[in-house]
Amino acid sequence: MTKLSRRAVAGLCAIVLVAAAGIWAAMDLEEHLTVGGFKDENSPSFHADRELEDRLGIGAPNVIVRIAPVSGSVDSPETRATAEDVVKVVAQLGRVSYMF
Repeated sequence: MTKLSRRAVAGLCAIVLVAAAGIWAAMDLEEHLTVGGFKDENSPSFHADRELEDRLGIGAPNVIVRIAPVSGSVDSPETRATAEDVVKVVAQLGRVSYMF
């Protein structure tokens, strides 16, 4: 064998060893993950999901629509009318399981 072919064989052996080590290390990975993936208990989305479950009895939503007034109060008649219009449009889309 020439030096080039020895280097090629050595490089190929190194790649195979690294791949085998990675496969071995990942064998029990599924035991450490949840079905939905990793959930960081310090993230705002985790706390929002928990609030929705505790206060409203619903699970984590796919989409949340937040309506906020440009000026004035969230309790103003204009804001309420806008929110009601959005609810009507979303309800027409179908496959909506919960709205409040």
